[in-house]
Amino acid sequence: MLNSTRQAILTMVLACLMFVALSACLNPIGEPSVDPDERQRWAIPLLQTQFSLEDALGGFDFEGTLLDQNGLRLVRRDTVFRRFPIRSINFPGLTAPFTDSVTVVNLQDLGVNLQVRQIEFIAGRLEWLFISNDPEDLEVELTLPNFTINGDTLVISATVPANGSREGFVDLENHFFDVGRSQQIFASYTARTPAGEPRLLVGGLLQIDPDFIPRTAIGSFDSLSVSLGSGSIITDFFAAFEPNTAALKDASVVFDVVNQTTVPFNLESVRTFASLRDGTEFDFGTPIDDGVSIARSPGFGQSTQTAVIIDDTNSGLVSAATMFPDSITLEFVGVANPERLQEEFTLDFQEEIIGSFVFDIPLQVQFDGFVIDQEFTFGDIEELDRVREAEIQLSSSNSFGLFASTQIFILNDSLQVIDSLFTAPRQLLAAGTLDANGEVVSATDALVSIPISDETFDRIRQFPNARARVFLKTPEGSDVFAQLDNTNSLALSVGLSFEYAAE
Repeated sequence: MLNSTRQAILTMVLACLMFVALSACLNPIGEPSVDPDERQRWAIPLLQTQFSLEDALGGFDFEGTLLDQNGLRLVRRDTVFRRFPIRSINFPGLTAPFTDSVTVVNLQDLGVNLQVRQIEFIAGRLEWLFISNDPEDLEVELTLPNFTINGDTLVISATVPANGSREGFVDLENHFFDVGRSQQIFASYTARTPAGEPRLLVGGLLQIDPDFIPRTAIGSFDSLSVSLGSGSIITDFFAAFEPNTAALKDASVVFDVVNQTTVPFNLESVRTFASLRDGTEFDFGTPIDDGVSIARSPGFGQSTQTAVIIDDTNSGLVSAATMFPDSITLEFVGVANPERLQEEFTLDFQEEIIGSFVFDIPLQVQFDGFVIDQEFTFGDIEELDRVREAEIQLSSSNSFGLFASTQIFILNDSLQVIDSLFTAPRQLLAAGTLDANGEVVSATDALVSIPISDETFDRIRQFPNARARVFLKTPEGSDVFAQLDNTNSLALSVGLSFEYAAE
């Protein structure tokens, strides 16, 4: 429910309805009159409120887009994930010993399963260590065929002191690291005394720092798993609605995936749920649970787009939306080359996979007991103690396809409800006449007068603050939906007709 002393603003996104309660005016509902007994009867305005969809949409900073295409449609895009697949290449670091002048190291023997055959570095470090027990200094030259820069093989040269060691590192920026399909590292070295005599080192080590940044990666990427993370859409636009007070007609959501890589991916959902206002979570599921194939880009700098339609036939997302949750959370994973194609792909550090939920929903809604509040006061009436034979006058005009009834509550000084004017809400407004498409053909106007008992008015004299509450509801019949339009409006005037007792 909306409680505001200034304006009652009702906002909806998935059903996207918004009303603006305008401030009270001072136009009288009726003029003072004199009956045959020459008793004067007065009519004083208490509240005039108009709920205008057009006014509301003009003054609301809405994140999505509302289009008037033979009735309003909500078109809204929320990005759920934006990931660079190359960052998911797992390289836990590598320490390779070499004990001979020619060494071949199998990565598998080191417990490393590198899912690529070549990496080009933006940043990284290759650390090395030479150990000697020779009584003379040694000039060492280490050749590493797996590492190249500008097409040249990486060669490390250093002088190792007698019976000592020497260490250092190579900045791998712009270097290529190529292990091929064999997933092997090769190292060969020469060690010579100052006189040029060959010697052997006691040993040495190569270590690649795991905190590297790749520019490109080449490989088959067989079942490479790319975590797309857990993205939450904060649905603060639902805050104005009580859960399950509206239903949506033909509502569906498109999950849109843009793939900038040439690698085929399967998109799989780990979990999709809505966080409800009562603190519970509602798992709604989507077709992505079982995996959806994402088309690959035809080439670098290009992209493909894959759309997955989610509606009430394959997901509980629409049901979750009518509960007006606080947020919707979606957790996904992408599996590269799920068919294990026998070909190589190239990943670039700039290439992304982007997933977005696109709401494109015709705003045809069903309401069940949705309410709008507007506060006013009887305290502006002069000599309230002399008022007798009071009647509430309700004047209204409705161009929504919704029934409306009203109740007027009496509030204490803390604006808490202590009484009401009517035993049950009074049917106030018949719905505007709807055609077969749910559009309003004509507005409905009404004017009713409702007597107030002396006992009730005594409470008003003591507590003059009041609240008018309008209840909105779709006409009877589960198949009846009202199509919202910019021109829809609902106007309500509340006045008091009464006599003054003699002084």
